[in-house]
Amino acid sequence: MRPESPTRPEARLPGEGSRYGRVVVCVGAAGIDLVALQVAAGLAVGLRATLAGIYVEEERLQRVAVLPFTREFSLHSPGARDFSLSDLRRSQRSQADQLRRTLAALAEPMSLIWTMDIVQGDLPGASFARMSATDLMVVGRPQLLPPAGETRMASTGKPYPAALSRHPVAVLYDGSQEGLRALAAALALVRITGSDLVVVVVADDNASFQIRKRQAEHQLDAVRAHFHRATTGNWQAAEQAAMAHGATALIRPRSDADDTGTSGDVLPTFSSCSLVLIP
Repeated sequence: MRPESPTRPEARLPGEGSRYGRVVVCVGAAGIDLVALQVAAGLAVGLRATLAGIYVEEERLQRVAVLPFTREFSLHSPGARDFSLSDLRRSQRSQADQLRRTLAALAEPMSLIWTMDIVQGDLPGASFARMSATDLMVVGRPQLLPPAGETRMASTGKPYPAALSRHPVAVLYDGSQEGLRALAAALALVRITGSDLVVVVVADDNASFQIRKRQAEHQLDAVRAHFHRATTGNWQAAEQAAMAHGATALIRPRSDADDTGTSGDVLPTFSSCSLVLIP
């Protein structure tokens, strides 16, 4: 094993010789895009982790459903119709069943261990409350899942994981141990998908950027990578770099704001790629 140095650190998973417990995907009434689930499955394979789906029965929707004036509007029929708590629960059961079938269709061909839980609460608070210190979370854009027969097909028409190979994976690297774990997870994913890597280096000056860029390059082996710079706390620049390359996911360390659910207003802005939060 090569010795560590301040400028040539080693990217490792949490704990010496350990592995992540779960790659967690939390889904509510708005659904989640299939690509996010494929990213989660790829991470679970690459990191030897369990693929875990959590369906959140959102309490705020239940509070709305019991109001006497609540109506439902549909794109498939004109006008509005009455919408009750029983209608909501029936819809939630259907969505949870679809998530379960999708997870099974992704996991079983790759011999992945997978789980599915149903909880009550509000996103994202209920999601983070279910996370352990060794869990990753994948956040995807709201989107209804496709029918079960289309589960393993992405927009490219290729079966998973080849469907993700045309698009790179982006990672936020800040030189910290958490940043190294994010880089290690990104490398695990691109080795499964065969994608390029986009490394967004957090640095407030060019000298820091060059040091951290060399640190990241030390981990890459034969992986093809593109480098960008973002200043501290500039999430928008990191997102723009990921979107500019058409990345399927942006992987970054999990923050205290994420764990308390206070970053919930920020997460939905990732409309064109999934967000992966690393402990």
